Amino acid sequence: MNKNWSLGQQQARANAHHARKVQRKTDAREGASHSPSQTTILFAYKGLVIRKHLNIYSVDKQIKISGVDPTLVDGQWNSGRTFAEAIDYMLESAKPERLEEVRNQYFNWRCGRCKVVCLYDNAYEDEVDSSYPRMHCKYCGFNTPLSEVEKASDEVMR
Repeated sequence: MNKNWSLGQQQARANAHHARKVQRKTDAREGASHSPSQTTILFAYKGLVIRKHLNIYSVDKQIKISGVDPTLVDGQWNSGRTFAEAIDYMLESAKPERLEEVRNQYFNWRCGRCKVVCLYDNAYEDEVDSSYPRMHCKYCGFNTPLSEVEKASDEVMR
């Protein structure tokens, strides 16, 4: 019998591994980690803020646009194409000036490192430890200078 082998140590190691695995899954589900395999992504589609979680789409933030009935896109959708068609139908009656204003306020950006397209959020702007402002990607943790941030199209359902 090997005197260096201990059933208690093996079990403790297995329990710790399981706890780390559960914590990683929880963090990924809540969007708290910087893992590139996020299950939740926020993006803008024609000015509306959309949340995609495990391929289920929903409107994350209700935005008041005159002439629009937001009940047409309430709830959760499992088809991006159908959801995009419903949003397009809803926005047909929107006032163009307000729609353009909303699209300028909520837009997508592309991370230079991981190439993920997500919603531009002022909360992720950062100036710590540098003299230039930068945008922090919550998916890969990379900091892109704001001068290099490129806008991405909001015409595509992600």
